Amino acid sequence: MKLRPIAILALCSSIRMAYGQQAVGSIGQPAPQAVSGETPFPSHAEWIRQIAVYEDALKRAEASHQPDDVRVRLYASLATLYENVARYAQAEDAWKRAIALVPTGAQDELAEELRGLALLQIAKGDMRSAKENELSALKIRTKQGETVEVAKLWGDLADWYIAEKQFATAVDYARKALNVLQDDPKVAMQDRIEIRERAANALCGNKQSREAIPLLLQAHEIAKGFYGPGSAQAGATEYLLGHAYWQSRDMDAAAEWLERGVEKIKLDLGWGHPIYVNALTEYARFLRERGNEDAASAIEHELRKESQVVDVGSLAANSGASSSLPSR
Repeated sequence: MKLRPIAILALCSSIRMAYGQQAVGSIGQPAPQAVSGETPFPSHAEWIRQIAVYEDALKRAEASHQPDDVRVRLYASLATLYENVARYAQAEDAWKRAIALVPTGAQDELAEELRGLALLQIAKGDMRSAKENELSALKIRTKQGETVEVAKLWGDLADWYIAEKQFATAVDYARKALNVLQDDPKVAMQDRIEIRERAANALCGNKQSREAIPLLLQAHEIAKGFYGPGSAQAGATEYLLGHAYWQSRDMDAAAEWLERGVEKIKLDLGWGHPIYVNALTEYARFLRERGNEDAASAIEHELRKESQVVDVGSLAANSGASSSLPSR
């Protein structure tokens, strides 16, 4: 059995989009920091409602010629919302508009928006553009001496190298980032979880899955303690643990963790999000490999229904949806 690292990478990146960036601020304000404790993951209907609110706010901001920094925040928030409902083409357009409006000299803001765009491009598979934007952001952060922000970008580059199947380089970048981010009290809990997941993903790609498992177990404990055992973040880590055990050939542990992860992902994204569809695709493949034909067939039947909503093989689903952004 050989796992498909690019498919897993896309899943990991998209899980971070939906679970790591789920909060947006009030209109015109930055997103709030995550707080400890289990909170409900917003429903699909709530995401759509928020999109309508932000689209309307942007139209009013453009019409009234609001300052560029206000519009940058609105576009960046809307980009994240589009990502959360898998409208990736619209998300990319919003990120690019945000970047174009960043005021001269606002290097923090520019680096942040470049990174947001690059993460989306990695998930979509636009690797050339993603690396250009990551390196531009890295140049800014390195010049600023922002050690933590530099380390986050190293983690992004680990994802990039995984997608390019350069796993040893991916492990090097992930380990560098891990050394900075894993235990620094100034680093947000979500970032501490994320860097462990990224390092584990790189190790799995490099055929070091047994070294990946302790990192994912740590990430799971952090997610349970900070967000709650039933949280979306804990469920995402459980699914990734299942993959790591699968690759290490501990099929009983893989079955347990994959099932738990899929159940929690379904609660939040079972409306047809590509993350859920891709997770089910991999889970059905696992079940069939294990000889559980009936369960695999049931999941594949569900996948055929879901394929009417999204393209099973692509994270670019819903990219053709019409945009309600103001005209340029």
